[in-house]
Amino acid sequence: MKKLDYGEKLFELFYSGDETNIDLAITLADAVGADLSLFWAGVEELFQFINPEMADGISLRDKLAAVQGRSSLYKSMHKLENLPEYIGLANNLRNLNLEHNLLKRLPESLGEMKNLSEISLWDNQLRYLPESIGNLYKINSLNLWNNLLERLPDTIGNLSKLEIMILSQNRLNALPEKMSNMKSLRELSLADNYFEDFPICIAGMNSLETLNLSRNKIKRLPDFLSKMHSLLKLELSGNPLLPGEAEKLLTAAPELNFIF
Repeated sequence: MKKLDYGEKLFELFYSGDETNIDLAITLADAVGADLSLFWAGVEELFQFINPEMADGISLRDKLAAVQGRSSLYKSMHKLENLPEYIGLANNLRNLNLEHNLLKRLPESLGEMKNLSEISLWDNQLRYLPESIGNLYKINSLNLWNNLLERLPDTIGNLSKLEIMILSQNRLNALPEKMSNMKSLRELSLADNYFEDFPICIAGMNSLETLNLSRNKIKRLPDFLSKMHSLLKLELSGNPLLPGEAEKLLTAAPELNFIF
């Protein structure tokens, strides 16, 4: 997202969500003669997007407060193609549910929404994720089923509190190495992608309980699977496993619920 042209400090104050800071930003902008028209136009767009049912006639300052006062946003089956560039101003959202739309990209300002704990964006048309997604340190559930993702940004490995990650039915053939930092991840679904090799970063996910890699192109299984003592269920049906691969894993990890 393009940062406000009246300075980094004002940008930080507005995005803080703190009323005192926002009032200070407005005072400073007036003092230096900064043009806030672009910012307030963004606030207006975001207000109409998030609160279309609220009556108009309230001040832009109150509209900003209304946006920053929301804790959840649910817009399913709205045929959305884009999100407001300033959606990051809604930085008190805990839950963002925009499934079953037509979204092709996410604004970089998404990374300002640092209180998010759940994002549901399944059944859209996303081809990539913004680098700033790695700033969402509180997120514990991310559902991106049925998009068009071909790769993930390295920064996604910063999501150390993420517990559930659904990436099934995309176009992925590899995962960033930094995803090995996801020590809280319990459920990972990568079914219906284009993986030919088993993602090595999974070896570092020492809380993983359920892993679904069904209907990919995997032929060989890594030795580290038998050493992942947290893993309870592994789904690999629909992969062209070489003869003996499944039997070798079953022998090494007889307690594993292995579906192949």
